[in-house]
Amino acid sequence: MSLSSPAAMSQTLEQAVARSLESHPQIREAFARYKAREQSIDQAKAGYYPTLDATAGVGQEWTDSPGTRRDTSTDDEVDLTRRELGLSLRQMLFDGFRTQHEVARTQNEATAEQWGLIATAEDKALEVSRIYLDVLVAEEIVILAEKT
Repeated sequence: MSLSSPAAMSQTLEQAVARSLESHPQIREAFARYKAREQSIDQAKAGYYPTLDATAGVGQEWTDSPGTRRDTSTDDEVDLTRRELGLSLRQMLFDGFRTQHEVARTQNEATAEQWGLIATAEDKALEVSRIYLDVLVAEEIVILAEKT
């Protein structure tokens, strides 16, 4: 087979494969899934870090106790505005290896997605190679048919 035809000379097999791998939607989708799984590893590792929680509340409270009455001679309820603010800092000491196993699980899922990405890329590269070679064969057939 000669590679002297204009279509074959315009793009090499390597260039055709590289271009298809850069732009194929299935490969982009597989890459996005892999990157999402990589991010989930960081989310799983967050179980090791301390957490800081803030709480706040405000609301009406009605009370009927002698300590809150303005006038101790009456038994009327007193309206109070309740305000509260809280801050808590927590650090995980031991959670039954839950966080450790969650990190390992997400790392394995990311590895599986990476292998899926590689498999998808190889399948598409093989498909492009087959099509490229089919075009070269068809061009050679046309050249041979024109000579006869």
